[in-house]
Parts: sequence; C-alpha cells; structure tokens
Amino acid sequence: METITSPLESKTDVYVQDASRHAHEKDYLALSIPGMENAQTIETIDVKEMTTVRFRTEFINNNKPCVIKGAVNHWPAIEKWRDKQYWLNTVTDKRVTVARNNGHELSEKTKIGQIKMSFHEAMTRLYDEVDHTFYIQEVLPEASTDIAGFHFLPAPSRSKNYVPNRLLIQRRSFTTWHAHFVDEFLLCQVNGAKRVMLFSPNIPQEMGHVWHFLRQELYLEGQSLDKNLDFKPIVADLAEGDALYIPPYWHHAVHPLHSGINFSVVHCWGSPIHKFGKFSNYFVKQLYGSKLWPVNKYTPVMPFLAMGSLASYTFKKMAGKISDQYI
Repeated sequence: METITSPLESKTDVYVQDASRHAHEKDYLALSIPGMENAQTIETIDVKEMTTVRFRTEFINNNKPCVIKGAVNHWPAIEKWRDKQYWLNTVTDKRVTVARNNGHELSEKTKIGQIKMSFHEAMTRLYDEVDHTFYIQEVLPEASTDIAGFHFLPAPSRSKNYVPNRLLIQRRSFTTWHAHFVDEFLLCQVNGAKRVMLFSPNIPQEMGHVWHFLRQELYLEGQSLDKNLDFKPIVADLAEGDALYIPPYWHHAVHPLHSGINFSVVHCWGSPIHKFGKFSNYFVKQLYGSKLWPVNKYTPVMPFLAMGSLASYTFKKMAGKISDQYI
C-alpha cells in the first residue's frame, strides 16, 4: 500500500478521519450559492416518457438538465454491484488510487490521504468501512458488461474530453462545485442515493468572479458571494436507477444522501457543435482562449470550429430550434 504525498501530508491522518470537518464542508456546498434555500426541484421525466427525439430537442439541444426516472433500472449492475464478492471475483486486481477525502477542485486537497493499493484490498476496505470517507474513480472493463445503455440515447457521438463510462465508488464522499466545458454527461445512480445542486451559466456580469470563487473553493474558507446574485439554483435527488443529464457549463456539486455505499456511472458523449457558438457565454470564451494560446495542437483547428459553431448556433436560433436560455 502506497500513500501519495501532498503539501498537507503531515496532517493527513487527522484530516481524513475528521467527521466534523467533513460535515461542515458539505454544509458549505449549499450555503455558498445565494438562493439555494429556495432552489427549485429539477424537471423529472419518467423513462417511459423519454424518447430519443424529446431528449435531443428539448434537453440536449437547449442545454437543459433533467432527471430521467428509472433510466438504468434495466441494467444488470443494479443487482450485481451490491455484492462484495462480485467485485472480488469479477474485476482484475489492478492498482487503484483510493481517495479518503472528497472530490475537490483544488488538486492539493484531493490528494490529501490518497492511497494506492490493489482493487480487491480497496473494495474490502470499503465494505468493512475502514475509512470514514472513500472515493474511487476508475474505468473497469469487466464491470462495463453490466451497463446496458439507454433507449433514448441509442447512438451517442464520441466524447471529446472524457472517457465514455467512468465508475464512481463512494462512501460519504462529496464533490465540490465544478463545471465541464465540453461533453454531455449522464450521472447514473446504480446503488445508493445522491443530491446534486446545479445552476446555469447565465450569470453574464459576474460569471468570471463566480468561477474563480468556486474553483478556488473560497467558500470552504468562510468567504461568500454577493447575496443579491440571482443564481436560480435547482436541486436533483437521485434514487437508485435514476439518471441526471448534466449539460456543459452548468456548475454542480454532489453529495450522498446517506452514509452507505454509492455506485454511480458517469456516461459521456460529444456535445452538439452549436453549443460552442454562443460567444457571449463566459465558458465558450474561456474554451477558445485556452486552446488558442499558448499555441498547442488544437490551435490550428479552433478558427474553423468557431466558424462552424457560430453558423450552427445562429441557424438553430433563427429557425427556432433552440432557446439560448441555458447556453
């Protein structure tokens, strides 16, 4: 077993087992966003009512999140993954990194208390509740055979920045506020339950400040945002078998609804090109800026992406095929 060092490593043992700190940090997730106490419940669609056309035109194209109730109830993983012996007998005993901490935006915090060990040893620790907080993020090919796809997303395009199916194995671990610039996400709750808090990218006057505040996790240091900012946050509670569609640019934070074991799959696929064509969007500007300079392998293609994206966005908006409320 190998412990990964960090700038705060001298305090690791106390830090990772501090249940009081963990509880306070989880509370800060909600307290950091003005209006969260009045957050609206996310739109929820039963999987039987969600068609391919509806998912694409109403939600994906408009960058609008939703919960799809029962989206993965048909997956064999729902029953198989509960069993400790399944993991020990099915999955190769490779080396993995176990985070005895939460998923932070700041890498130096995430690394506190990380340990490298065999997968089988890690799963034994999880089921025996050796660690107060436990988090593994891995791609496990043997377990992917228990993932059966989605009838409303029959042929997703290739993801641009993330692997298609990442497995999240957690106990008590939460994820701090963050947003993705590219790719579409379905957070699929296989076992356990989670709460996800979200807000849209349309805070144009203050988004640069908000993004810096959340990326630096200043809320965990007791700092706060202007209470007059209108975030219009929404909340999604995911039960076993549900999936949450998280579009690009939406900030979100995730925490479990109980202290038991959580298994989730993050399914990713490529975003439609029009989502990169609204240049008033703070994140779109950041995306182009980061790929244009300093010069890198993406620099030559960015002008062509910009022209194609702008044309697609303009056409869809003029034709009434999209609303830019959430883009």
